[in-house]
Amino acid sequence: MFTVVVEGARGKETRDAYDKPSILLGRGQQCDVLIGSNGASRKHARIEWQDGTIRIEDLGSTNGTFVNAEQIQKPLDLAPGDVIEICDTCLRIEAAPEVWTHPRKASWGKPQKRRKQPKKPAPNENGVLLSDAKEGDYLSVRAARADVHVDSLLSRARLVVTFHNDLGRTLEGDLVFPLPPMAALRELVVKLGSRTIEGQIRARGRARAEYERAVQAGQSAAIGESEGEDLARLRIAPIEPGEDVEVTLTVDQMLLPIADGHRLIVPLTYMPRYVEDAAKVTETEVAALARPRPTTLAARARVNVTIEDGPDEPASFRCTSHPTRISQAGPRARTIEVHDAPLDRDVQLEFINRPRGEKPAVWIRHDATDGPDQNGPSTAIGIVPPAFADEGPVIPRSVLFLVDRSGSMGGAPMQSAIRAVRGALRSLGPEDRFNVIAFDNNLEALAVSPVPFDDEHLKAADDFIGRITARGGTEASMAIRAALSARLGTDVAVAFPNPTPPDQTYRLRIVVFMTDGDVANAANVLKTAKEKLIDTRLHVLGIGDSVQHSMLAELAQLGGGTYMPVATNEDLERALVRLKNAITAPLWTGIRVLVERDGERKSPKMLEPPSPLDLFAAEPVLFAFRGKIEPGDRLVLLGQRADGEEERVALELTVPADARAEGAATLWALLRNKRLTYRFDPDDDDTLEGLGTTFGLVNRKVALVGVNPEDRKVTIEGKVPVTLPMPANAAEEDAVMFRSNVYVPPPPAMAAPPGGGFVPPPALARPGAPQPPPRVPAPSPAAKASKLPPLDGGNEHDERTRVAQVVAPPPPLRAPAPTPRLSDDDAGLRALLLHQKADGLFDADLGATLAAVAALVGRGHTAREGLFRAELRRTTVTLRGKLAGLSSEDKHLALLALLALALLTMPHGDPAPEGLPAPIAAALAGISLADRPSAAGKIGVALGHLPSGWAEKPLAAEIKRVFL
Repeated sequence: MFTVVVEGARGKETRDAYDKPSILLGRGQQCDVLIGSNGASRKHARIEWQDGTIRIEDLGSTNGTFVNAEQIQKPLDLAPGDVIEICDTCLRIEAAPEVWTHPRKASWGKPQKRRKQPKKPAPNENGVLLSDAKEGDYLSVRAARADVHVDSLLSRARLVVTFHNDLGRTLEGDLVFPLPPMAALRELVVKLGSRTIEGQIRARGRARAEYERAVQAGQSAAIGESEGEDLARLRIAPIEPGEDVEVTLTVDQMLLPIADGHRLIVPLTYMPRYVEDAAKVTETEVAALARPRPTTLAARARVNVTIEDGPDEPASFRCTSHPTRISQAGPRARTIEVHDAPLDRDVQLEFINRPRGEKPAVWIRHDATDGPDQNGPSTAIGIVPPAFADEGPVIPRSVLFLVDRSGSMGGAPMQSAIRAVRGALRSLGPEDRFNVIAFDNNLEALAVSPVPFDDEHLKAADDFIGRITARGGTEASMAIRAALSARLGTDVAVAFPNPTPPDQTYRLRIVVFMTDGDVANAANVLKTAKEKLIDTRLHVLGIGDSVQHSMLAELAQLGGGTYMPVATNEDLERALVRLKNAITAPLWTGIRVLVERDGERKSPKMLEPPSPLDLFAAEPVLFAFRGKIEPGDRLVLLGQRADGEEERVALELTVPADARAEGAATLWALLRNKRLTYRFDPDDDDTLEGLGTTFGLVNRKVALVGVNPEDRKVTIEGKVPVTLPMPANAAEEDAVMFRSNVYVPPPPAMAAPPGGGFVPPPALARPGAPQPPPRVPAPSPAAKASKLPPLDGGNEHDERTRVAQVVAPPPPLRAPAPTPRLSDDDAGLRALLLHQKADGLFDADLGATLAAVAALVGRGHTAREGLFRAELRRTTVTLRGKLAGLSSEDKHLALLALLALALLTMPHGDPAPEGLPAPIAAALAGISLADRPSAAGKIGVALGHLPSGWAEKPLAAEIKRVFL
């Protein structure tokens, strides 16, 4: 009958047709058109069709309905082209002339796309938008404040969250707040109007009983619980009408290891999570999911981070998420301030303390007391290895890239994942094999089993990756099972249905998992991985503004791999360097930690995490143990290098007289708490309870509870959730996608025709089975809400098919994205790498290869350092191999190869390659990447000695024009 066109973020439009006389608009789930804005009322407006007239009526909303920039005060007949605005959402109505026979003729404003100065929702007295007091069924966080103290590898954060009861009735508040990764809740203080409640550590069962007794007795009470590391659940009662609530959480956190040092994460938002199995979701996760999730919120955050500098040179830092202000807080302390930050992303701050030389940096903290548990002194040791540049042999690998394409990965996270796969692919070598699996609640793969790394499969992978779009839910357990199987099942859509024949080469199996961890039952995902991770290394990239860091970091640890958070493009570049290093091989494996005393080596007491450990280039490791340290003791690390040789490192364990003790016992307790939490073993419950009550750490067996004895003599009229907004990348997309389970069929993949090359087929090949019809489940509540008309004479299957097609049409088939134009920046260099073939050459041409090497080396990249070291290492190996085969008739080509090889090796002090003409060798003498302008000048002089015509090929000419 008529169509509602909704303009979402970034101009994206959605269109829904309705064949009914009346539809509702608002943020309530019962509405036909869902408005994903906190300022919209549950039932905001109604659109009706009657006798050829389409009319809109505001239903007494708080913030009004606007047509062509003017607020309507009574029902208004619409005209074609009218722009309807509800908060920050614009809509328009389309209908056929035979439907819309009587449009409005009188003028009403001037149709326009969007008001230049849109009316903002009415703020409260603090200037902050809260929930809709008349129709709202939830409270919104008003503000968040974090004061963080960072001391080496440990931080203590006091998070202050405030909200206000503007719903006019006495309530129990239920707040689920994300915790930082590798952290534990330590303290809880609630200010409730004029009352103060201080939490005390209790066994969880006892804490719940105390809370319920207090509430039933009319007293004020609060309880803080956590079932994992990443979510704290707080219940507070009674909250009387008009009362302000201020919740203070104290959290101890180990900093997250990154390539340059460590990262501090202060969570400010929470992503709605996909439920794989409702029966396995924890109570806290249920509480987090069973609430609305506004896409926008006017509340703001203030974060102050004070850094205690050690005795050495102060570490530098960078904030990857927000603008900052820096001030001196003391002789050896600095404060980093983030003010007026919207609650749409986590604050992420990096401390760059990786050593520059070849020796690792060692951090020691020792507490000589027996600790709260009387188990003896505590020693915590952090080792930050340098970024090693090893040019030894590389073990052949079989690398599987597992890419999350669920709806929560929409926008920038999906683009980052695609770039990461393309970049990491080009660090592989000719002996390697690879595969790419994209998943949401369905699987789609490049091949049924890993394929050879050659130009044919590399091109197919680029095409496949370019077609990945975000949709659906995160079936992480299913995806991990598929990734860790020898070959995919016949129900998985693939482009290469025939398995690659096996050979006799041993290949290290590696899985690279790219996701935001948007899954509610982390325990199930980790258990699945733990059962399947055999002879496999698992590296994880956590991509987005609100990532499930705790689960993903633990997943990487279970897989003996690395965890890399990615929030920005700069993050992605650094993560790619780490990923390429990690894919190559660990520096050491099977490391045992020993303490040597009087020539005798013993395992330290209560080591956390227990040996053996693995060490990757530029990947910090942290461990702690209990027991005394005597003068002359040495820490001994024994392990195996990538080449199979044994490696031993001994470090003095001498503790200076003025060594600080703060944090050593806490770090040991945090490490043990983390390990036992993620073992999911009921036999650990007593140990966890003892650890929690002794060290004051909230875990699944221990909670914080507090009671104010004053009798309020009020009746609680219900439990109300307290909400946080969606993160920025989720808010950019249509909010409806997060509230729908409507199946979206996968787009067509690439298939191999008999004559070679790749063309889009009409359907995906499924190995070993005929093509089945599309799988269409029963319509979800969101699909049913669309009220689509039944097909004439159609059966139930036809109706379900139509629901799926209209509500969530499959994305159109897209041609692979064109190669980005080269430009004189890092983006241009990345685009240049897309021209690299499987053998390491560029466009299969030595002239183009020399031009590419000259451009990359001139900007600080060689086979031994820089962002593209892995790719140029492959080029180096190929050039060395080709030199031996070039005959005297190929002097011109040999000269190009020699000069390219010289540019890759001479900046590191290597001699000029044998056979390089003396004038060119002299021009490059003393070239160093430390002085890039001088290096670029030397490269230019060396290229000037080449015969004309070396840069005639299109790619070489373009590189020369842009970069050289």
